[in-house]
Amino acid sequence: MKAPDGISFTVFTAGANPLVPGAPDIDTYVDFKFTTMSENARYRGKVRGDTFPNAEVFIVDNNKREVLLFDFRTKGDSSTGPLRLIGEHADVLLGTFSVNVPAIGPVATVPHVSI
Repeated sequence: MKAPDGISFTVFTAGANPLVPGAPDIDTYVDFKFTTMSENARYRGKVRGDTFPNAEVFIVDNNKREVLLFDFRTKGDSSTGPLRLIGEHADVLLGTFSVNVPAIGPVATVPHVSI
């Protein structure tokens, strides 16, 4: 969705381990907003979903600069963590992020987002 001062969208991913028959999906939601402020790019959002395994959100900007936006570390281990995957967990907030990045050249385009 185009916002007056930038762009915002939600990304949803779901995937299971194909080597484990019947493995539950790992569900992740990222609510993302990109805006420009003066000579800076601003990335804001929240991450929701399963609390296992770890999760990272980062962008690669137009200048090939990688910026980590969010880093979640699970409290589950290899024995207890997979039990946390049952269900979708769209309402479970893993955390939020707000990162301002100084521009190196134009910031007028939306970067590539990786989850």
